[in-house]
Amino acid sequence: DYAWNHAPFIYHLPPMTLRPGETLDFPLRVHGDRWDPAWELTSVTLHCRYHPGDNFSTHTRNIAAEMEETIPIDVPGDASWMQWYVTATDNRGWTSRVPLGDTVYYELGSLVSTIGETALPSGLWLSAAPNPVRTGGSVHVDYLVPAGQQATLELFDMLGRPLAAIPCPVGDGRLSTLKLDTHALPSGMYILRLRGATSALARTFMVQR
Repeated sequence: DYAWNHAPFIYHLPPMTLRPGETLDFPLRVHGDRWDPAWELTSVTLHCRYHPGDNFSTHTRNIAAEMEETIPIDVPGDASWMQWYVTATDNRGWTSRVPLGDTVYYELGSLVSTIGETALPSGLWLSAAPNPVRTGGSVHVDYLVPAGQQATLELFDMLGRPLAAIPCPVGDGRLSTLKLDTHALPSGMYILRLRGATSALARTFMVQR
């Protein structure tokens, strides 16, 4: 049987700065099954969007396996936030995705500015960017707590161990922002949760060297 670990393995170093109106290069390298001489990489696709709730647009390239390649994306001039993920498909029918998880994405920019252009959400809202963040950098956490409600921002490692809890001011229905310092966090994946009285919302982010 063709095991899951024979699927394409994607190396992706995300850009760290959103540059509206410019072409942004997304570096990629994809490896396959070295023990399968007939293995071929058929396509690599970058899926991106610039407003929460929009469908992802797709940018597909035929790139050479095991080679450093880039997918250039023309960022709209009015973009203040970007979210994306990458998929790779091989001739064996396998598709891999980074970051891992169906609801985990890379992000750049300010979600506060983007949501300010549209209707505000009516419930809890949470976002963390940039994602991933360099070790020692700051994660910009954008959150919204409905008017009159209380909530707490909680940080966990991927084993579920609590690392920090930050009480939020009583909600006023407007977006708020805070900076989360990562100097004390080793490289790895973390979970940020906004917990209200009756509901909670979680996002993951990665700290990398």
